[in-house]
Amino acid sequence: MTSSVRVQLVYFDGTPPPAAESAAAFFAANDDPSLLKTNVARLLESSHRFIDFDTLSVAHFTEQRLH
Repeated sequence: MTSSVRVQLVYFDGTPPPAAESAAAFFAANDDPSLLKTNVARLLESSHRFIDFDTLSVAHFTEQRLH
């Protein structure tokens, strides 16, 4: 039996340390929870255009979740 595994990777080269440690910094929404929520929603909406979240398998390296 053979199986096929498709692997994709998103790599952010040169992400500034504050953005790597803080969702608010990553989404350019420091001190504005409403803007953070809006920017996360925009990312998720955009991602749904090309990612099938029902079949996506992710290995999380942090406990922080976007939704």
